[in-house]
Amino acid sequence: MDLISRVSNEVTELIEKDVYIRSFAPKYNYTRLGELKVEMIQLAAGMGLMRARTAVEGGDFGLGDFGLGDLLKTSIGVFQILGTNSNDSFSWGVTLNTDNMYKAAYVNVKQKYEIELGVEATLYWGVSCYFLYLG
Repeated sequence: MDLISRVSNEVTELIEKDVYIRSFAPKYNYTRLGELKVEMIQLAAGMGLMRARTAVEGGDFGLGDFGLGDLLKTSIGVFQILGTNSNDSFSWGVTLNTDNMYKAAYVNVKQKYEIELGVEATLYWGVSCYFLYLG
């Protein structure tokens, strides 16, 4: 990537030597996104489980003993690849920044857990997000 940036910046010297060049800004793609997606989903799901346990173990609602039950449902949101310190914004579709060399990746994993209460009730909780800077 350093070579691309350097060549992109030095094109002015060639133009000054009357070399005809048609140039565009470089595009930066992260080539191991498939591997990264699996890692991000795993980390986000683990964070969701940790948050669910913390919420259940840390709360005393005067309802008696309760604990975290089974994972009932999980869903994965869209991946967002935004430029670090850019004006990119999240969208309902996919955001894939190719203009910035440094990027941040985001994914939402929504989880629904059963919470077992001492009384006859079941509550559902869970959402998690993970980001990673790509460079």
